[in-house]
Amino acid sequence: MKRLIEDLGSRRIMGLIHCSGGGQTKIGKFGQPGIKYVKNNLFPTPPLFQMLQEVRGLPVQEMFRAYNMGHRLEAVVATQDIAEGCIAISKECHIDAQIVGEVVPSGDPHGRQVQIVTDKASVTYDFKV
Repeated sequence: MKRLIEDLGSRRIMGLIHCSGGGQTKIGKFGQPGIKYVKNNLFPTPPLFQMLQEVRGLPVQEMFRAYNMGHRLEAVVATQDIAEGCIAISKECHIDAQIVGEVVPSGDPHGRQVQIVTDKASVTYDFKV
């Protein structure tokens, strides 16, 4: 974190979300109304979460809402260049990183959305502001 902020500057990172206590949907609590976070390039789900889903019989919507599904931290940045800088710094620190999605208009000026798209499901969560 220190390297990201020192090397890129705190004004170039628009948000940092630790994906605990709200899982993959936690990011929906942050940002301007009228946006949608589209997560369509997630890391593969670790076997632990697949087992949890099977054993507990939870629907995929609940899994993404409750668990981070192997993602620990998300940075919201304004441009592809900044994202690539974040990834380069992460790799220098031996931390896997990748662009997991994008921010687009949601069509709802009074809320935010999180849409998670995988090869097995597409789920959208609404957050009213």
